[in-house]
Amino acid sequence: MKKTIVTFVTAAVLAVPSLSFAAETQFSDITNHPAAPYIQFMQSKGMVKGTGNGQFHPDMKMDLKHLNRLLTRVSGKEASLTMTHRVAVIKGIVDLFGLNSAAEALTVEETTALLSAYNDQQDIPDADRKAVAYLVQQGVLVPAEENNQLRPHQEITRAEAVTLLAKLAQKNLITLNNSPELADKMMDAKQTSMNMKQGMMKEKMAKMMAEQQTRIMQMEKMLSTMNGEQKEKMMQLIKDMKAMMAEMKMMMAESGMMGQTGQPHPTGHKM
Repeated sequence: MKKTIVTFVTAAVLAVPSLSFAAETQFSDITNHPAAPYIQFMQSKGMVKGTGNGQFHPDMKMDLKHLNRLLTRVSGKEASLTMTHRVAVIKGIVDLFGLNSAAEALTVEETTALLSAYNDQQDIPDADRKAVAYLVQQGVLVPAEENNQLRPHQEITRAEAVTLLAKLAQKNLITLNNSPELADKMMDAKQTSMNMKQGMMKEKMAKMMAEQQTRIMQMEKMLSTMNGEQKEKMMQLIKDMKAMMAEMKMMMAESGMMGQTGQPHPTGHKM
């Protein structure tokens, strides 16, 4: 009887689809891309999922939302970078993965020597120089591979971000999070909470603006019964209230409460 149960359990386990990402089909748009080995490595670890339709869009600029999702997935800790230009991402990665102590241990002379290969090293902000130098020292950043141009203030691409993380992992400088799906759920839960709060705020703002608009209409009707200084003061008050409403609308648009224009990012919630 015990043997029968063991056989049944074994067969059931073998029947469960593998959760490994190694068997996933290679992205169709990275075949001849120099970052392909690193993208494939991170795909095999479940760290990247592509943009859908079997593509990755390696040379697309990485937006902030997807950058933080990637870093959270890889580190297992919530990432909250605020900029996507290359040097800011490098510094953010060094800080997020606890490599800043090793980077700060570099002397000014060592930092200068390590960065000397970059023709644009003078454009690297002082606060970020040691983080960049440390990755050069560790062979994660190789000036010769990028024509000796760091391009510190250029927005990072999807391939560049993934390459940095893959190299760090392959050199055992960071440990990849073994539960990327859990990190995704954490980010999704936070986004849902933010959406709910934003929705409630949007309703309050909309109600407030509707009430303000009603007051303006009532005041405009009163203008016909006024004259002289009293009328001028009322007209100025109406003008100020309309300006305030315009400012509120602008704030709502900037915060995303009134929707965004332009084409949606093709990655959706993926990375």
